Amino acid sequence: MIPHLWDVYTDPKQGHATQNFASAADWIPRRMLAALQDGDFYKLMEAMTAVYAINHDPKLGAELDTTSL
Repeated sequence: MIPHLWDVYTDPKQGHATQNFASAADWIPRRMLAALQDGDFYKLMEAMTAVYAINHDPKLGAELDTTSL
């Protein structure tokens, strides 16, 4: 489930969660797009970090580091 949700949230055609996250972190100019996915995106990041803490999967770690933003 995590890989599928990650694909959805990092695809700018399907959602704006990663762009809102980058904007909040001052990685890109501030602008707020549809906020409907933000909470779900944060829960996805929480799930990813919990799984990474257990299995230390390098691919998952790389996704968390770069987040395709």
